[in-house]
Amino acid sequence: MRKYIVFGVLGLTFLMGGCQSNSSLNSDTVRNSVFRQEKRIGVIQSLGGAAVSNKATHLLKMDDGKTLYLRTSDVDLANVKYAGKKVEVVGEITRTTDGGQVMQVKNVDIVDTNTDMSSNQPQWIEYASNNLGITLKYRDDFQIREADNKVSITAKPEEQTMLSMENGQEDSENSAPEVAEIDIQLLSDSADFNLADAMGIADLNNQSLLEGGFVKSKITKLSLDAYKKSINNGEQLEFYFSNNFSYKITFKAGSDMDNIVKNQNIFYDILASLDFDTLEAHDGNLDTEIFESHILEQDQADAEKVSNEKEDDDKQITELPLSTDGYTEFKSESQKFSIHYPKNYYFAPATTTNAGAIRSYDFGNKPLEEQPGDVKLDIISGTIPTGKDYKIGENQVVLVEKGDLNEYYVKVDSKLFRLTGPSPKQAILQQMTGSLTAY
Repeated sequence: MRKYIVFGVLGLTFLMGGCQSNSSLNSDTVRNSVFRQEKRIGVIQSLGGAAVSNKATHLLKMDDGKTLYLRTSDVDLANVKYAGKKVEVVGEITRTTDGGQVMQVKNVDIVDTNTDMSSNQPQWIEYASNNLGITLKYRDDFQIREADNKVSITAKPEEQTMLSMENGQEDSENSAPEVAEIDIQLLSDSADFNLADAMGIADLNNQSLLEGGFVKSKITKLSLDAYKKSINNGEQLEFYFSNNFSYKITFKAGSDMDNIVKNQNIFYDILASLDFDTLEAHDGNLDTEIFESHILEQDQADAEKVSNEKEDDDKQITELPLSTDGYTEFKSESQKFSIHYPKNYYFAPATTTNAGAIRSYDFGNKPLEEQPGDVKLDIISGTIPTGKDYKIGENQVVLVEKGDLNEYYVKVDSKLFRLTGPSPKQAILQQMTGSLTAY
């Protein structure tokens, strides 16, 4: 009997040892085959709160240019320790209905703590066109194409590979996606050019502008008057203006709809940098002294026109369309208001409050822990100052320009709001102000 017990113990020990050894040797294989967990290395990027059908909140951008959607309930992908770092993500990858891929992340490890992302940050390049008589600045992740009467600024194709990879397409010359494009076209160098004809409307009176879908806007470094038209909720923007020469400027989002707000912001930054220092180089028709004199006279005429409008009780209010496409809603239960802000923006209550503000909030296109937001919303007391009057959606809005800073005031029910931001963000400021509601 004792012999059988000894053999039984030895056999059990052998079986247990064999199982333990096999488990230790093949634990990764078993885990990967049973749970289909895979590893990918890259840099985590936030989707900025955008709602996507696969519930992803982030992207992993890999060295080969491909991207992978990320979602998780186990790891804080927004943790600042991952910002700008090369990381290894582990999880189960599934294919979405549109052919893309999404990983359910189980673990994240930093694999390179010294990753320097500064070299990947876009730089601004100065550009001058003698043919068009303009100077501007554009980002080095865009490129310039010149023609006799037009300059095109387009996003470099390699910066757009994210879109094709998300749609499960192969990256090739034959399947390159359409990219965001900015065209600056010289329509005419004649002072008699009919800008209304080029815009497809009868004249430049307010009624014709409204019927044609145009609103008045201030653009370029010189804050020149322009006529703006938005097509398909901002997928295409057109600006027409004359300043001795007549121009048309067009923004096209292309197929990169996921980044439309980002590319619109880049467009407005380029538009704000537009200047006319080289007008004298165009066929010798205009020298700098004449140009500066013309601008001085025009500015004085504009100032007199504004003054006269302020004295006119029957002045017309500029109406702007309101669209919340590409925006997401924030509701404050404590302050009882709601506002729409860009989906790729971050939001947080402000750590500092401006003078006279009851409550302040910050919005920006980068994590607010890394840099302050470029748009601030204040709930304030007092009265609305004198400025330019707009109607955006259902809201009556007043714009006060302070140099490169724009302040939009609106009173909704009994609450007075002020949105403040740089002038290149005017489209975002306008849409946010127009979307404000109280409840």
